[in-house]
Amino acid sequence: MQIGNSATKTNRHIAILRQLSKFKNENIKIFAPLSYGDPIYAKAVIKEGKRIFGKKFVGITGFIKEAEYYQFLNNMDISIFDINRQQALGNIFSLLYLGKKVFLKDNSVLAHYFRTENHCIINTMHEIEQMAFEEFIKFPKEYQVSNEDRLEQMFDLAPLMNEWNNIFNEKLSY
Repeated sequence: MQIGNSATKTNRHIAILRQLSKFKNENIKIFAPLSYGDPIYAKAVIKEGKRIFGKKFVGITGFIKEAEYYQFLNNMDISIFDINRQQALGNIFSLLYLGKKVFLKDNSVLAHYFRTENHCIINTMHEIEQMAFEEFIKFPKEYQVSNEDRLEQMFDLAPLMNEWNNIFNEKLSY
């Protein structure tokens, strides 16, 4: 699983690690991309991740080429972004399209955007506390397909082009 997307405190890595500690004896591996941002914070995240999860935690401090990073995302089963503000959108869009289970901060602008505005199937951080491991890792195929379909619709340019053509044609007819 992936937690966060950069070495910034707004990713709340340490809080996530502590929340996930109940799964430390399960067959998991946690990856934290920390290649840009605050290097002191990155070291603190790595120290806490290793303390709780040992070899099951990997702090990624080197930069990864774009194609390799997309493959990295494709290899994740779960991603967790406990962020309040708009960040990690490229990661989240890609992960949802790839059929991955995504957890977002409760009542955040991102959770609202993906769940309410775009009807994607996401989970929120508070749900982790009540989940058994089997529920935590489960993400049915129909949810994966639904999210992929929603993302395809979001990025389909044809309706947008039609809308703009109508606007321009309306203005030209005056």
